[in-house]
Amino acid sequence: MKKLSFFLLLISAFSFFLSEPLFAESKISPQFKNRHYKDLEWNIFPVPIFKTSPSEGETYGVLPVVFGTDPEGNLKSFVALAGMYNEVTGFDGFVAAYVYPDKDTAFDVFAEIAEHFSKELTVHFQRGPKRKGAFVLENELGYIQYPFERFYGFGPYSLQANESNFVSEKFTAQALLGYHLTRDIVFAYQAQFEGWKIQQKALGSLPDTLQLFPNDAEVRNSSHLLNTFLFTYDTHEDPVFPEHGEKLSLEYLFAHKRFGSDSSFHGYDLNSKITRSVQNGKYTTVLGFKFSQRFGKTIPFYLQSQLGGFETLRAFVERRFVARNRFTFDLEERIELASWNIMATNVEISLDPFFSIGQVFDTFSQVETSALQPVGGIGLRIKAKPSVVGRLDIGYGREGVAASATIDYPF
Repeated sequence: MKKLSFFLLLISAFSFFLSEPLFAESKISPQFKNRHYKDLEWNIFPVPIFKTSPSEGETYGVLPVVFGTDPEGNLKSFVALAGMYNEVTGFDGFVAAYVYPDKDTAFDVFAEIAEHFSKELTVHFQRGPKRKGAFVLENELGYIQYPFERFYGFGPYSLQANESNFVSEKFTAQALLGYHLTRDIVFAYQAQFEGWKIQQKALGSLPDTLQLFPNDAEVRNSSHLLNTFLFTYDTHEDPVFPEHGEKLSLEYLFAHKRFGSDSSFHGYDLNSKITRSVQNGKYTTVLGFKFSQRFGKTIPFYLQSQLGGFETLRAFVERRFVARNRFTFDLEERIELASWNIMATNVEISLDPFFSIGQVFDTFSQVETSALQPVGGIGLRIKAKPSVVGRLDIGYGREGVAASATIDYPF
């Protein structure tokens, strides 16, 4: 584990230093540091927290946010310090800092510690100028202990009655290096180390995952070095707030015992998205499709294909359905309702109805109408360009209604 972690840190350091000449060629002025901080208008705004999700229940608190915007009203930096309460984790506090030097670059740090269970420290850097000959860089180093994990068993017919809980402890080190063959075509390689530990449950009302699945070889601790090769074709003009474009990405990944992983497996992910807008972006239609397959004798359940959560089948908890393979279709209509300038920051609000349908499966014979999971719902978005989207989704599926709040678009 130490050797793999050190290997990832070397890659991260290499790509970080490689980013220096990339900054030099990105037309950022020599006075960048002074401009980024001295030319910003700074404000502080206290935000009440009411966070709800089907996994975590309700969380309350207060979030003072200090944010800086440039003269055009674009959000460039913000720091948030929160105090919260959840009946499982008790009193909780976190600090988050985000810096957006330009439209192609983001750097963020997140640290959290709760009275019970929850802990996190994550550092993330991303740079992706969209032009021929440019490099794409992404690095992340993180540790998370999360008490709200769920597992229901495998396959498209896993029963809601088999819901179980465990506390996950996860260490991640990730480094991605890509290259733009053209403005729209990128090839990349990503090395990601994941070390997982499954601990006893935190939710007293649910069975313990380790006790409910005691003899399953795919319900266990593990360490893996995931190697991923990515091909992406993307014509969207903006990575976060696109109004028009098509995207097709293909990822091939593998883990092997020879490289220090606990088990050997491989697979691929195929993702596509089409975006169209009318009336100067007031109405934006987004269509998405995802298809994934995993092959191997023993694959830990948290590394298999899954559905549910903030990104897929938004009426279900994360990892509600788990199997070797999956597919989903998504349709979302993003309707801009209004825009304001609040404390020198351009803010937009939109109402986004959505529909999704998908399924997990181990063999194609399991793909059938009765196993499909349709989800419909409505989303509320608050957007601050160039990179921030806060969203509340309310979805309805076969197991009822679920509300979840998070950041970023689902696809």
